[in-house]
Amino acid sequence: MVKMSVIVPVYNVEEYLPECLDSLISQTLSDIEIICVNDGSTDNSLEILKKYGQKDSRIKVVSQVNAGVSEARNTAIKAATGEYVAMVDPDDWLEKDMLEKLYLEAVKKNADIVECDFYEHRELCVDNLKIRRLKPKINFLTDLKIKRGILYSWRDIKKKILSIRAYVWNKIYRTDLIKNQIWFEGRLGEDYYFVVEAFLKANKIVYYNKPLYHYRKRNMSLSATTQKLQNVEFSQEYLYSDCKRMEDLIIRCNLMGELKQNFDDFVIKCLWRKYKSLSIDIRRELGLMLDEENFTKLETVIQNKGKSFLQTVLSVSTEIVAGITYKKLTIFGYSFLYKVSH
Repeated sequence: MVKMSVIVPVYNVEEYLPECLDSLISQTLSDIEIICVNDGSTDNSLEILKKYGQKDSRIKVVSQVNAGVSEARNTAIKAATGEYVAMVDPDDWLEKDMLEKLYLEAVKKNADIVECDFYEHRELCVDNLKIRRLKPKINFLTDLKIKRGILYSWRDIKKKILSIRAYVWNKIYRTDLIKNQIWFEGRLGEDYYFVVEAFLKANKIVYYNKPLYHYRKRNMSLSATTQKLQNVEFSQEYLYSDCKRMEDLIIRCNLMGELKQNFDDFVIKCLWRKYKSLSIDIRRELGLMLDEENFTKLETVIQNKGKSFLQTVLSVSTEIVAGITYKKLTIFGYSFLYKVSH
């Protein structure tokens, strides 16, 4: 068994792939396997992979018909034989000692997950040089114990567990934690749900307070492109899909009892993000006036829409509990109470 399996999903990244592979084959941790899944590339990515594979026997190239980054990663996880798994995007690169430092930290503390800081390189800037150092989740790292590398679990950050900075690539995972246990799904948001589930199933997590990963934020990357989408089709499925996905995840982990309030908050935030992604024309057509703090205006909107399909998705009523006024938001049969702000 090798110490680390490094997973690289590859699709049409010929411009960046050599830099990524060079950073992997030069790692100070040499006992690794590098599993590159060519996901139906139509450029020279496959040729580049084959060239590097001939140069370094640790590189294993797997080709498949284009099925998306989730299936590419799933394919690689199935093939992984390492004690730990690292995931690297093909347009990014690593500090030469990243894998060694995280592996030694994992072994020393018998950790399930070790995560580190990273650099974000933004191509959106005029000078193309702007770099930011980012932490896994700044607003929960006020805990000095976590900052100092003390083992923790999701219960130590329970209030923020569903809003963590869920990048899959600034972490290593114990292979037994994820193999045949957690899968990537879909083409959007796949990192987020995978990492949340891994955190919920991990008993020991360690934060390594150094930036070791270099993330390239490209103009035409999948994540950047989806943020710019405006003319999406507004439907029940569009509105509800992420809520259902999170519900299924929490149920799989048998934690709905402990995370019910977290899930309620997630649903509201999810609905707000979905609303903001709609085009201005669709917003005008629906006449929606959603308030980010609460949904008190939504009641009037729904009442004025008559038999609009929106009513089959959402309903709002007022309830008084122990003298406190709440808005009761019901989404596909799930009800959540929120205080009315004055």
